[in-house]
Order: sequence, then C-alpha cells, then structure tokens
Amino acid sequence: MKTYKWIIFLLLLSIASYFREMLFLGVNEIINNDFDYNPYSYQPNFLKAKSLGYLIKVKFSMTAGFSILFAVLTILGLRISFSSKFPSKFAMFTYLFLFILGGLIAVITKLLGGFDIFYPFLRELIGYIHNPLIFILISVAILATNSLKDYK
Repeated sequence: MKTYKWIIFLLLLSIASYFREMLFLGVNEIINNDFDYNPYSYQPNFLKAKSLGYLIKVKFSMTAGFSILFAVLTILGLRISFSSKFPSKFAMFTYLFLFILGGLIAVITKLLGGFDIFYPFLRELIGYIHNPLIFILISVAILATNSLKDYK
C-alpha cells in the first residue's frame, strides 16, 4: 500500500464531506427560512431569492453530484493506493449497489406512494455514500486480508 497517497485521498474525502455538510446545512436553512448565524453552514446568497421547488431541485442535484464525487474519489484513491485492482473494483460494485438500491427505493416509493416514509432511510443511505467510511472500510478489509495471507 502507498500510505502517503492513501492519506491524501482520505484527506480529500474528509474535506469533501465537511464542505458537503456546510453546503447542505446552508441550503436547508434557506429552505426553512432560518437565517440565524450557524458557524457550520454556508448559505449562498444567490439561492435566498429562489423558490422552494428550485431549492429542492438544487438539493437533488447536489446529492447526485456529491454521490458521484465520493464514488470517484474512493475508487480512484483505492486504485492508486493499492497495487491490486480488487479494492477499487469492490468499491465500484459497492457504490453501484448503493446507487441502484437508493434509486429503486426512490422511484418505487414515488410511484406507489410512501416516499415520506422511506425518506429517512434514503437519507441514511446517502449519509454512508457521502463520507470516507467506504474508503476506510475497504482499505481495512484489504489490509487485514493481506496480513492474514502473510501470516500463513
């Protein structure tokens, strides 16, 4: 494993996670019309005059964009950090599974009703996608597997 490259990608994922949280908090504050000072949010001024429908579209776009960003950084980070292609392929399949699962649940519950019931689950799923956890867990699993192989 190339440790310094792994650390760089962990830092990039952590920074992206922090920036994502600040941005989503800010947009949620605009949606809720709550402009009290929150040191952990960023409220883009150009969004303050937009309609609720527009802001919801912005949130869905941000969700898609950050999902792609985290998937790309994780897959690329694992590919660059490990000599084997397996970790990056495993991450690719993990993200693909999570994207398909989330998409199916969103579409089916929108069509059949009950989206509001499943929304907390979808937010939890997105929470796993939008942080360095997948990168860390796959890395730990690969390192543990390699250590066990060397131990024999």
